[in-house]
Amino acid sequence: MTIEETTIDSFGFTEVTDNEIPYHVAGYAKGVCSDPYEVDSYTYVPPSGWKVMSCTQMPFGTHGVPDGQPTVLIWCEPESNLVAINESPTLSPQPPNGLPAAAAVGVSIVGIIIGFWVLASTLKRNKK
Repeated sequence: MTIEETTIDSFGFTEVTDNEIPYHVAGYAKGVCSDPYEVDSYTYVPPSGWKVMSCTQMPFGTHGVPDGQPTVLIWCEPESNLVAINESPTLSPQPPNGLPAAAAVGVSIVGIIIGFWVLASTLKRNKK
C-alpha cells in the first residue's frame, strides 16, 4: 500500500483529531508509547510507510478506548518526506514589467540612489 492509498481506518484510531493524508494524521488509539526497539503487544504500530512522530500516553479507557485499556494520542507522518502531490508549482515573484531579475535589481538600486539624492538636496536647501 502506498502513502496515497492509506486510509484513516488503517491507523486504528478510536477518535481522529487530524486527517491530512498524505501529509500527516493524528488521533487516539489503544496502545502504549514505548521505545521503538522494545515493541510489545500493547505498543502502537502505524501502517506500513508511516512513522510515529509524537506519542502521548493518555488516561486508560478514554477517547473511545475500552475501560481499563491503555490509550495514546498519536501523530504520524509518512516515512518519506517525498510525497507525490498533484499541485502546481509555487511561482516566485516576477520583476515588474517583465524585466529580467538583474534589470529589476538595477532599477531598484537606481531608485534608491535617486531617493538619497533628493533627500540630500532637500536637507542641503533647508540648511541655507
